[in-house]
Amino acid sequence: KKNSFVDPFDNVQATDALAQLKLGNNYYVGSGGVETNYEEAVKWFQLASDQGLPQASFNLGVCYFEGKGVPRQDLSRAL
Repeated sequence: KKNSFVDPFDNVQATDALAQLKLGNNYYVGSGGVETNYEEAVKWFQLASDQGLPQASFNLGVCYFEGKGVPRQDLSRAL
């Protein structure tokens, strides 16, 4: 019998920018069954931003501005 559990992360494919943004948001605030993890948030925001999603680019900029999930605060990358 096949397991009927559907992993919500299965929908986060390389072409699903909106799902990547949502997952990034979940990691940023610690919701949706995941704990706060700024590094993971940055990873998902970057993937969605690379596909041209403006909100993901904004969120990524906030992470760089605040120095969350990145090695150090980088104002040049925040802009």
